[in-house]
Amino acid sequence: MGKILMCCPGMYNIKDAIIRHCLKRHASNLSEAVGSLKELPFVPEFIFQNIRWDEFDDGSPNNFFENNEVIKGSDVFFIADFEDTNKIFNRLGPIYALPHYGAKSLTVFIPYFPTATMERVGNPGQIATAKTLMRMLNAIPHCHGSGPTRVIIYDIHSLAVQHFHGDGIIVELQSAIPLFLQQLDWPRRTSEKLVFAFPDDGAKKRFHNFFLDPCVICSKDENKQVTIKDGLKFIDGNHVVIIDDMVRNGDTIINCEAVLRHYGASAVSAYVTHGVFPKNSWHKFCNPNFTYFWVTDSCEAARNINYGSFKIISLSNLIYEEISRS
Repeated sequence: MGKILMCCPGMYNIKDAIIRHCLKRHASNLSEAVGSLKELPFVPEFIFQNIRWDEFDDGSPNNFFENNEVIKGSDVFFIADFEDTNKIFNRLGPIYALPHYGAKSLTVFIPYFPTATMERVGNPGQIATAKTLMRMLNAIPHCHGSGPTRVIIYDIHSLAVQHFHGDGIIVELQSAIPLFLQQLDWPRRTSEKLVFAFPDDGAKKRFHNFFLDPCVICSKDENKQVTIKDGLKFIDGNHVVIIDDMVRNGDTIINCEAVLRHYGASAVSAYVTHGVFPKNSWHKFCNPNFTYFWVTDSCEAARNINYGSFKIISLSNLIYEEISRS
């Protein structure tokens, strides 16, 4: 039949941006073509298939595919939202059902994998919930036309999680760093020299291949106290951008900023893919200490930030390009 795009309620902003990307590529007059996005389920490259995310009186899911007949024989692309772990059962229901409705193939995008920080058992009694969620994904039924579901995860916190699944799915780890570097476009906008810093070895391992210039590597102890492990000579007089996969309460990045200032950084900014920001902790960064704070729209808190130094980068372009290539 063609390609179908579906998404969870929390991903409507990314879905709308994907539709705009598609229309911008195909329409000569975007404002004329777009109209009301709610009234435009069809675009040149795919159909947007709506799901009704209803509940019964007892709170249990009552999900429903509208126009379900178009699913049969189609390549389905589903943008999942598992950030609220209390709703994972609700979100998995339609994903599990798509092969039974005849989807030819299924690709699931996971902008943020919420349990990735709990990937190991450090003390007896702990439960590695990263493996729990991966097992749930591994249970997605195979499609008749292509077999296992592709699961694309962006900047997962622990690279080891990709090995927690069995043969039920094909996991692909992708990064939003190329999007950040495109937005940065620093050499053409300013003569100021940029230096990139990693707050710990984990961030260095994940991201160092994206940065060719000399970088600063920090180290932190169990109390999140930060020291400079390598690259001290690159700090003085330069604008340093801290690179990490995620931020919650922000203490690590704030401590990094203080150390970088101490060693002479002329300015400090930060980039994270996932701005979880529980209890609106992003307010900690609303001060002159950070020139810019780049973050993607993978998490709800980041999508709702409206403060000058914050620059929100949409994952929609990465997802759209993946749909176009498939």
